[in-house]
Amino acid sequence: MFSSVSFSQTEQPGQQKVLISLMLNDLEKIDTKAETFEAEFYLWLKWKEGRPGKNIEYMNATDYKNIFYDEWADSLQRVSAKVRGTFKSRFDVEKYPFDKQILKIRISDYDWNYDSLMYEVETSKIGISKDIFDGEWDIKLIGATATKEFISEDNFSVFEFAVEIQRKSFSVF
Repeated sequence: MFSSVSFSQTEQPGQQKVLISLMLNDLEKIDTKAETFEAEFYLWLKWKEGRPGKNIEYMNATDYKNIFYDEWADSLQRVSAKVRGTFKSRFDVEKYPFDKQILKIRISDYDWNYDSLMYEVETSKIGISKDIFDGEWDIKLIGATATKEFISEDNFSVFEFAVEIQRKSFSVF
């Protein structure tokens, strides 16, 4: 099934393209004062033979753990992980109690710069579980992007997964 994956963008010489996707399973402990949230998700990476794409950095995590992590190869190199962590995100509570927030999970490769490794979003595997429920917030998927970002002294590929949460009006009363 996955062996027919095509890499739509042309890799630059010396650059490894890594397909990346994320499925959000749980969202809880949303703390507007601390500007943190806890998330649990599945993460998938796959790439052709060559430079490994498994040097994962959760850029806005204050704490995380891999519930499971697996690597294997068939026609592609693959990583699959289930992750639970606490993430930082800016919260705008100016319109409280009718506020909306954008929560992001940001991922980069800590070893390879953009000239060496580029993420490409595998959109067919991006989503949120229909079983996520929060009594205070409505949760909606915004999407996922992969961009080139200047960090420290170099450009890196950054994957960003975003959801919007909106406070349920009945939870205010």
